Amino acid sequence: MLKRILWRKTPDQPITTYELNTFTYGTTSAPFLATRCLQQLIEDEAVNYPVAAQMARNGFYVDDLITGTDDVDTALSLQQELIEMLKKGGFTLRKWSSNHPALLQHLSPEYVERKLLLSFGNEDVIKVLGLLWNSTTDKLMFCVRIKQDKVPMKRRVLRSIASIYDPLGLLSPIIIQCKIFMLHLWQLKLSWNDPLKTIFKEQWHEKTDLIEKGRVSKKSSLLSSNPSLMETNSSGWAVDYNIQN
Repeated sequence: MLKRILWRKTPDQPITTYELNTFTYGTTSAPFLATRCLQQLIEDEAVNYPVAAQMARNGFYVDDLITGTDDVDTALSLQQELIEMLKKGGFTLRKWSSNHPALLQHLSPEYVERKLLLSFGNEDVIKVLGLLWNSTTDKLMFCVRIKQDKVPMKRRVLRSIASIYDPLGLLSPIIIQCKIFMLHLWQLKLSWNDPLKTIFKEQWHEKTDLIEKGRVSKKSSLLSSNPSLMETNSSGWAVDYNIQN
């Protein structure tokens, strides 16, 4: 699983074999090996940390963990279990971010997320797997910018629709309108580079204005399995791990 290097300083010296003690990021196999080690750790420690193992098994995407619980006490207990379990394999959890300060105040500053704070109007948000998350208000937010073409064409309309990143489907009411508009362009049998007629150009600009000006926010209820607690008591976090030698 680890890379080996054959080396000698001069041609007359015998070849020495070196084996790396860590994974080399950037190689084709690196994502698989890192994930496979994490999965093996979860299997090995499931007896000692059953709750944390189950949460890690379902919550990790490569080296990012997004999860939560229905109350703060349970979240603190699970957080401690995750930290202890991951340390067994040499994984240190870093870049902690949470919608409740209790999960961050006891951590060392270097383990708390600081670098990915972005400005979104008057709010500070963090990028979580491509989405914008305001951990203070516990909302997922979107900021979509579509280039306004003076002469929009069918090609550019499709490109703009495809550029909207919405893996959870929270923008579906808006995106569906755009796709229906694209369907009408197909029905008109326009070629890819045909300019849109004035009436269709105005309709497209209305839809792009709706996307850009309407800042959509969605309460991140994915952090709770109890519908009655989704908007009041749920406590969640996002975190990243590093491999330590």
